[in-house]
Amino acid sequence: TVTAVTLPYSGVAETNCGNGNNVTSTNASVVGGTSYYLNGEDAVYEFTATGTTDIIVDLVGNTSYSAIFVYDACPILGAPVPVATSGSSAMNENLSFTPVAGTTYYVVIDTWASPTCIPSYDLTISIAVGGCTDATACNYDASATVDDGSCTLPGCTDALAVNYDATAGCDDGSCAYSCTAAPYLENFDSGVGT
Repeated sequence: TVTAVTLPYSGVAETNCGNGNNVTSTNASVVGGTSYYLNGEDAVYEFTATGTTDIIVDLVGNTSYSAIFVYDACPILGAPVPVATSGSSAMNENLSFTPVAGTTYYVVIDTWASPTCIPSYDLTISIAVGGCTDATACNYDASATVDDGSCTLPGCTDALAVNYDATAGCDDGSCAYSCTAAPYLENFDSGVGT
């Protein structure tokens, strides 16, 4: 069974149980992966890339020994080499790859021979969005899925403060001043600052 999807794709409570073992280690290439993970039942998702920004594939399952294989042609016709693979004894898998615009990709969700299928999984296939992913940063971007190294962290931005931080991207209100370096004068005898 091949399911045509458009990106971003988000499938919840999907299953490959009952689909059969159509993509196998004997009719599809496993170069870069392992043949053990093409022995269970499989689900295949097909999409055509519209650009060259990285694609992220996330599989959140409830069964161990799961795998993701990505092919740039039908995996059982001519045995193309996988573009990307991720398989392990873990329940969750993820990978990313750089697509070629206009190319049709096939994402295969499969398992080791035992268990033979994944009763329920969530699958997302999305285009990577670069930006700052650190929620404590001044320029945090909640829509970013890949940290691009642009994060600027808060700190004291007043050059006259004793804890001035030249690398701070925004002021966090933490600036501290000494009596001799403050940008104002103190008259401690009268308790008045000017």
